[in-house]
Amino acid sequence: MKIVRFLLFPLGIIYYLFSSCRNILFDLKIFKSKYHKIPNIGVGNLSMGGTGKSVLIIYLVELFKSKFKLAILSRGYKRKSRGFYIANKDSSAKLIGDEPYQFHKRFPEITVAVSENRNDGVNKILKEIPKTQLILFDDILQHRSINAHLRILTTTFNTPFFNDYIFPVGNLREARNGHKRVDIILVTKCPKELNENDRYNFLKGIKLESYQKVFFTKISYSLNIYSRNKKIELLSLINSEFILVTGIADSSYLLDYLNSKNLKFTYIKYPDHYNYTSSDISHISKKAKNQIVLTTEKDYWRLNPLVENFHLYFLPIKMSFFSNEEKISFDNHLKKMLN
Repeated sequence: MKIVRFLLFPLGIIYYLFSSCRNILFDLKIFKSKYHKIPNIGVGNLSMGGTGKSVLIIYLVELFKSKFKLAILSRGYKRKSRGFYIANKDSSAKLIGDEPYQFHKRFPEITVAVSENRNDGVNKILKEIPKTQLILFDDILQHRSINAHLRILTTTFNTPFFNDYIFPVGNLREARNGHKRVDIILVTKCPKELNENDRYNFLKGIKLESYQKVFFTKISYSLNIYSRNKKIELLSLINSEFILVTGIADSSYLLDYLNSKNLKFTYIKYPDHYNYTSSDISHISKKAKNQIVLTTEKDYWRLNPLVENFHLYFLPIKMSFFSNEEKISFDNHLKKMLN
């Protein structure tokens, strides 16, 4: 794989020049970027998936849903529909995209909408749901036609953007200096034990601007697994094998967590944002027999409509800080910048 990427280096130069020219045209205001009056927060990354954007969106919803009438606006990656669409009881992962559908199932009380054109999406949300008070933009950083009030960049501790290269040599969507357009850099998936030297070395790599803040976070898994109508303790599986199925960008943290609990499982891996088929379900069912099938929350809502012959559960994940003081600082910083 590394050799193939090296051979594609000339294409990387072309991609770099294209993305850089586009950004320059926005910086020079030749390409226009619209600023909307309604308070909004944009979440994005420089890398191609697996940096914890969805987990951050869930955190932001939990933080603000009691104070604001919220809406999430996403492109709806790999969805079968086009144009503007608001999630409802008839929606599916195929129709609106797996991440928006996950948000809709987790938070049915808030508005979840998809639109390729984010400015058009904002206008239609405000027209159809005029009481909306705060919009969360999912995967916004490269959508420069919209100027978010507050921009948050997610990057993982183990594979930070400043050690990566432009696609297809690396996994960057644009040059590393794209981080200068954000207000907050959220370092995700940090090791459980993070010392001051680790933080210092990471900050040296980022080369922060004076207006930017950095926060370090880790991921936490639930002690329980869930199906549509049932909850059981994860460790109740310790004496029985199960099947693990994922279709996400980076499953290494989940695998490490399950292995740390001495759980025994057979792992079936699919690509990120994978649209499962009936043949996939048959394959999983043959492997499972009478065993539980465990998956991620995002995969659960793609798999669940297709499943009839095995018991499907998901393991929730959340973002957490290393101290309550850091959490309060992050929350207060968001609230301050929105005022």
